[in-house]
Amino acid sequence: MADLKQWCRNLEAERITMSGLVPTLLYWLLDLPEASSHDLSALRTVYYGAAPMSPSKLKQLQDRFGNIFLQIYGSTECLQPATTLCKADHIGADPKRLASAGRVSLTVELRVMDEAGNPLPAGATGEVWIRSRATISGYFNNPKERRPNFAMASGSRAILAISTNKAFSISSTARRT
Repeated sequence: MADLKQWCRNLEAERITMSGLVPTLLYWLLDLPEASSHDLSALRTVYYGAAPMSPSKLKQLQDRFGNIFLQIYGSTECLQPATTLCKADHIGADPKRLASAGRVSLTVELRVMDEAGNPLPAGATGEVWIRSRATISGYFNNPKERRPNFAMASGSRAILAISTNKAFSISSTARRT
């Protein structure tokens, strides 16, 4: 919590316009009384990710700070966001959209697959497969880990399969490339 207080002081002092926070810290920001005593009006974009965001908490954040939020979803093995929920997607959005992973990035192919490697419909639970020019083709000096996690695609890039035991939803607004 002390770091979040310092974050508020830094934002105010430096007139910072963009920052990234995980949802838990954004929730704390709502609960931190001192946060409302800081002038954070210079803040124009807050990107969040790494965990699902509660649509009701997001609504509270929007009421307090305005439409400055941008969600990103990705993985360490893919050096670009795989999906985004841009500021415009947050305006008047229903909770289902706000709970989604957003739109698939233009240069990414993303699929949710079953255990046999078959595509699943939107909203289904399965493995997230990501393919892009920014996806690594394997782990350095660890070929053994490469086999279960990567399936070679055309060219030198791989499809990354991320196992998940939670529902990963691609909203009905997602574009599939």
